[in-house]
Amino acid sequence: MTPEEVLDRAREVIERDGWHQGAYCAPPDAEWKGGQVTMDEITQWREEVRYQMWLAERTGPVCSLGALARVLNENDSACPTDEHRDLFLKAGALLTSSIGILGPAEDVVPDWNDGSNTTREDVLLTFKKAAHHDT
Repeated sequence: MTPEEVLDRAREVIERDGWHQGAYCAPPDAEWKGGQVTMDEITQWREEVRYQMWLAERTGPVCSLGALARVLNENDSACPTDEHRDLFLKAGALLTSSIGILGPAEDVVPDWNDGSNTTREDVLLTFKKAAHHDT
């Protein structure tokens, strides 16, 4: 896979699963209800939260870097593995160039992605420009 293909597929991930600001992926919608409960109920709730987080990392909304990681890690938006680190950095460099801010992707992309003026449409367009070397 080329860095351009990673960017195209990452854009498709955002289109399909949604875009998120503030973290690699949106946190699961699991909330502790409080009150007096048994240890078994607490254990069951923790297992549900773990499952919801596992599911969110694979199918939930992601930020820009999370989308790249999800493509490279085969639907898991955790940090890229050593095996895919070089491709992640190359795709990130193309994305950073399209954003138009100098610096390492790990710094530039999250700041831009999480910016109050950045929209989902901005992100999708920037991924497309980066994948096709448009300015």
